[in-house]
Amino acid sequence: MEHVLLKCPQWDTERAELISSLRTNNLKRILTTKSGGKAATRFVQRIGILDQFRTVVEQGREEQEREDAQEREGKEGKKRGED
Repeated sequence: MEHVLLKCPQWDTERAELISSLRTNNLKRILTTKSGGKAATRFVQRIGILDQFRTVVEQGREEQEREDAQEREGKEGKKRGED
């Protein structure tokens, strides 16, 4: 995990996104926090090194889309309540 997440030059661009979103390059923090774990999982899925888990990736995307939609709905509802 350390090599893929933090060292492999093949994934420099994707890694930059991971690190900037989490604001850390500490492997322990990445793998032991909820946000870090989710980000690391998305990173691994995005680069496709575990292609045998494609179904899990697709399910994860669907779940993320649902979570994003719920978050947007919550923000819109809160905004309407403020008006």
